[in-house]
Amino acid sequence: MIQQAEGLQRLGRYSGIAVVLSLVACYGTVALVLLLATAGITLDLHEGVWATAIVVFAWIAVLAMGVNIPLVRSFSPFILADMGALLVSWVMFVNYSRGLEILGFAMLAAAAMRDRYLRKRIPPPGPETGVEQ
Repeated sequence: MIQQAEGLQRLGRYSGIAVVLSLVACYGTVALVLLLATAGITLDLHEGVWATAIVVFAWIAVLAMGVNIPLVRSFSPFILADMGALLVSWVMFVNYSRGLEILGFAMLAAAAMRDRYLRKRIPPPGPETGVEQ
């Protein structure tokens, strides 16, 4: 049981990385396809797999921020990331809109920055702070 809690806490540290991976899966793939096209190489991507990878990383970020709720004592990063991931999921699978896509990614990035800020404010465990490990 303790190992599961430690694993979840470790996941909570990677919320920002998951957001970056989601962005790279989206815009990095577009850049790679364009770069290869300029070199005369065509790359046939399955759009469903591509969209799924983007959305999976977005929801991993939400999960990581959800794990951090008891630690940071704030729901704000989780709620903001949840709304951003919902927007990204909507534009990937239901009705594409570049503006909503950018808004969703911006919300995910803002949530990750807020989550990191709140985690940095937590005092390290020790007798002088009254926080036990």
